[in-house]
Amino acid sequence: MQNGFLNQLSPGAKIVFSIIFALFSMFVVSFLGTLPVIFIFKMNFTEIIQSLSGDEINNISLLKYYQILQTTGLFILPAIFLGRMFFEKSFPLGTRKDKTGMSIYLLTAVLVFFGFPLVNLLGEWNAGLRLPEFMAGIEEKIRSMEENAESLTNMFLSTQTISGLTVNLIMIAVLPAIGEEMFFRGVIQRIFVEWTNKPWLGVLLGAFLFSFMHFQFYGFIPRFYLGVIFGFIYLWTGSIKVPVVAHFLNNSFAVLVYFMHGVPETKEGAEIIKESRELTMVLPGMVIVSLALWMIYTNRQKTGKVQDDS
Repeated sequence: MQNGFLNQLSPGAKIVFSIIFALFSMFVVSFLGTLPVIFIFKMNFTEIIQSLSGDEINNISLLKYYQILQTTGLFILPAIFLGRMFFEKSFPLGTRKDKTGMSIYLLTAVLVFFGFPLVNLLGEWNAGLRLPEFMAGIEEKIRSMEENAESLTNMFLSTQTISGLTVNLIMIAVLPAIGEEMFFRGVIQRIFVEWTNKPWLGVLLGAFLFSFMHFQFYGFIPRFYLGVIFGFIYLWTGSIKVPVVAHFLNNSFAVLVYFMHGVPETKEGAEIIKESRELTMVLPGMVIVSLALWMIYTNRQKTGKVQDDS
């Protein structure tokens, strides 16, 4: 296996370089992606800026376009470049034939779907956290920002057409699953494992940065939980495809539930799923998730090293 050009950098330098390069890449991709907007949306630069920064959202299609650009520029392209510079030139697929069996993917689907009630419960608990009284002003600003972000997400998801659903699945499930897993698990987690020489700590640190970089304090805990789950299944399988599938299933499930909620015939069922955070659902789900994780762990590849595979 041929090592990457920047393989000799220290782990700390790799982390700093990764973040700086990802931000730079996002800026470049967003800038270049703005040029066709002038022709596609027939807008000048001033109108584009006003449409993206105004208090009232009047062009959801444009915002979705920039969301896709952001995911591509911030995660997908940097992950491919950094993975090849830091690790092996065959990143993200690696040089070995993927030996991950179908049973691993089925177990991954089980732990995602049965973990949904726990994610809901963690989200509710996280949203109810309060900062100390002397930080009331900061808390108010954080909540205002996150309410605006939630409102924007709801507008993204508000569609009752198959074409709209398809775009949402690509924007919210497909691209983030590929980009974020390659970046946070395939690159960042591997660096932390190398740095600490403790795989479990590398997983936790990678999950922390994964959740932190979404800049949503009141959604930090459930996202950290998911990052830990994705991190361990990557660590134990050695294949980036497995956490990509897990991430895709998690996000697409949320998109589909929201879509079902807007359809009268399926609204009641979607409401039950969205509100599934009672202990009678959480506890059995945790047991099933734990069993699925144990089975993935015990059936991991004999090599068992993330550094050897992508």
